[in-house]
Amino acid sequence: RVSINPCIVLRMILCRGSVAFVALLGVPLQHQLVDASVAADGAASAADAIPSWRVDAAMHPTEVTVRSLKEGERKMSKRGKAQSNLQPIGSSVGQDRQRCPVVRLPATLLMLADQSDWTGQSGSWEGGGGGNTKLAHWGQNYFSQAWQTLYVKDQDGNLAVKAVIRSQSDLGELYGWVPGPGIKEYPKVSSMAAKSRSTIYHGYRIVNVQPNEVEVRSTITKNKSSEVLVAFTDCESQLLFVARLEVPTEKNRPAAITILDRAGGFVAEGIIDDPSVARYQFVDPAGYLIAVAETPALHNNISMKAVPRDSTKGDILPYALHFETGGYTNASRLLDLEYRWVLALAVQARAVMDARPMEAPTLSEAITAFYWSLCMLGFILFLCMFGVIFRLVYPPEHLAPLGKLGVYRPQNYASIVSQPQNA
Repeated sequence: RVSINPCIVLRMILCRGSVAFVALLGVPLQHQLVDASVAADGAASAADAIPSWRVDAAMHPTEVTVRSLKEGERKMSKRGKAQSNLQPIGSSVGQDRQRCPVVRLPATLLMLADQSDWTGQSGSWEGGGGGNTKLAHWGQNYFSQAWQTLYVKDQDGNLAVKAVIRSQSDLGELYGWVPGPGIKEYPKVSSMAAKSRSTIYHGYRIVNVQPNEVEVRSTITKNKSSEVLVAFTDCESQLLFVARLEVPTEKNRPAAITILDRAGGFVAEGIIDDPSVARYQFVDPAGYLIAVAETPALHNNISMKAVPRDSTKGDILPYALHFETGGYTNASRLLDLEYRWVLALAVQARAVMDARPMEAPTLSEAITAFYWSLCMLGFILFLCMFGVIFRLVYPPEHLAPLGKLGVYRPQNYASIVSQPQNA
């Protein structure tokens, strides 16, 4: 048994609270505790890493069975990447320990596609001040089964973040992620989004209410469209943000973009102010403008259909992105230098999806067919192996009865041996 000094326990309760006391019960202790303050600090830091099922086991030892403990351990191992104990918006462990670089972007940014061929697509993010300074690179690999994944690398070519399409059940299983309150809970944003989204479909009209002021009035009810969830993770697949992208239902019509944090909370919404122009005005939950993205450049006001496309670049539209000045009270974290990549990656994923909504490339389909062919070939070889083993175990002389069925007719090996002569 492990003996615990009552003085140390009392000091931990007074200094660190009940959580530290639970941690003291849930963590294996040494027989000798050198200093009370050192033990308190160690227990407090260990409390942050203790799973909830171990805390429950320490607080209610008679109600927790061995089976429930194993079940909790199995769930925690399966959801080893769960980040429910982290802040809704923040860095990951890999970023804090500099294993995953952080892409820092300027206030004005150009997002371009460089090339597209049968092996994949790639592009770059450049500064808007000229000089063709490449700040980051993005790409897709058609050799991968997850060909829709976007990989973003820094200037040195190190993988920084990824955009992976996930279902809501996958996000819940991998990260414990569940969506929070919808946009309807934010009146300032929902009112603007309702007016703008109604203009995407036929039946809208724009009415002049005052000089230099217009109002969008809808004449039809918008049908619910399908959406895709895109998980933004670091290089170690730790969840950082989730983007909700509307699947385009009409060609050359901008589709919605919504940004959620890793706890499911609403972060930003891309307001579409013109049904024919791919221009997104990103607003925070308070309705403040944080950034504007437009193709092919800011303030051009060119319809999405009239923007030139290049087949050698996958028909991916270029976008310009400009961030507003932050620093005010309760300003969005997406305005920070370390989080500007979130909106940039969301717009880039939107541009790639608009060029190729959900259609798999030829190479990915060919690789899938090749994998299935290998599986069938392996299965056939597996069956042939049983036939070889059968012939090794049962040599031909033991298969003589099968000759009556016409399956096997053994040779008469005794005919080639001279018969013994009788004396």
